[in-house]
Amino acid sequence: MKRYLIIFLCLLPIIVSGQEQEYFHGRAQLKSLIDIPTAGVNAKGDYDFEIRIFHDGGILGGFAVGLFDRFSLGVYFGGTGIIGNDSDIEWNEFPGVLAKYRLIEESIFFPALAIGYSSQGYGQYMTDSTYVVESRYRIKARGLFAVFSKNYMMMNTHQMGIHFGVNKNTFETEDDKDFNIFAGIDFGLNEELFLLCEYDLALDDNSDDALGEGRGYLNMGVRWGFSDRFALQFHFKDVLSNHRDTKTIEREIRLVYIESL
Repeated sequence: MKRYLIIFLCLLPIIVSGQEQEYFHGRAQLKSLIDIPTAGVNAKGDYDFEIRIFHDGGILGGFAVGLFDRFSLGVYFGGTGIIGNDSDIEWNEFPGVLAKYRLIEESIFFPALAIGYSSQGYGQYMTDSTYVVESRYRIKARGLFAVFSKNYMMMNTHQMGIHFGVNKNTFETEDDKDFNIFAGIDFGLNEELFLLCEYDLALDDNSDDALGEGRGYLNMGVRWGFSDRFALQFHFKDVLSNHRDTKTIEREIRLVYIESL
């Protein structure tokens, strides 16, 4: 057993090599996996439009722009019941805002570090008495966050990114006020297709009054960057059925268009 371990440790530098890579093949860096942020930001003058289509006829649209090389600013808005035959559209109570600053650039040996603030959660915005808590998203927003991202090349052919962060939601705190931890990975099958996986411990959504059951949110997805301007993602969310009223794995589509000023 020790012999195999020594062989593996000797081969590890060859199998995995640190690279100063972008977080997405194309014009824009990968700024988030599925729900969790990465340390990626828009370059100065680059902007993107994004649309998410999710359960209950929900749509979330957004716009983000790189004001400086290290700083991105975005705004998002949406609701549920927009698609389908539901006569009552439930809009989110207010637009969501994202501000992110990359404090430290990635190097061969050290990850990039970004800090930011996001008031945009995911899924239905809950305001009625159907749930124990009100005035929160189905999946809480990050609030204040810090995230590390490091990219590697596997056998010099496949790009892999590892992301780890912490966050503190300062406004959706009626049910749980704890700090939270999240992590994720993206793996490039080729220059177009990426596999995505993330795990949100949801430590701020596991109290007796919260919507989470304490298992955390495990999400998986596929990202297809079929050009350097367009990307299409398919998401499979809450694989562990952590949400109180989850009946099956949630499916979601996300489209991203990138352009430059």
